[in-house]
Amino acid sequence: MLQLFDDYLSYETAAAFYEAFLELYLFAGFPAAIAAMERLHQKLVEKQLSFVPWTEPYDVATFVHRGEQLCRQIYTSVYAKMRQRMQQLSPQLDEWMIVEGYGKVLSRPGLSIPERELVAVAILTVLDWAPQQYAHLRGALNVGVSVDQCAALLHRIASLAPESAVERAREFLHNRQQQQ
Repeated sequence: MLQLFDDYLSYETAAAFYEAFLELYLFAGFPAAIAAMERLHQKLVEKQLSFVPWTEPYDVATFVHRGEQLCRQIYTSVYAKMRQRMQQLSPQLDEWMIVEGYGKVLSRPGLSIPERELVAVAILTVLDWAPQQYAHLRGALNVGVSVDQCAALLHRIASLAPESAVERAREFLHNRQQQQ
């Protein structure tokens, strides 16, 4: 992802890159998010660009409400099953997923929900996290991203991701297209 943004960074895109790099924290961890922010900061300085990131108070009740709504929108018919599975695995991770993931980060303005799902797909494909990759490919389609848009994203990131992860995603999209 870092390699893809150098040529496209502008005043108009700086906030979007900032939001995408915040999303890295969810799927790749703080070290990846910090490295991305360092790169973004460096490029902003080089190009003499700036922007003011959107902020809001840390309000858990708001994050829970937004997180549950967004998570339902992305997971649709498998939402209850996914939440039950997460509760079994770890009640803490289930709570953090809703509060931190969906409520605090993924529901931020600055990127649309379809754009955020494409960012998630890109990160998860590059990192080769198959179950989450499937979940967010499905989620992207659920929030209005087309199969062609997903395929275009996979084409753009193919050189950064394991071939098996890209092919797995392409097969998923092909099967989804056949079902329609």
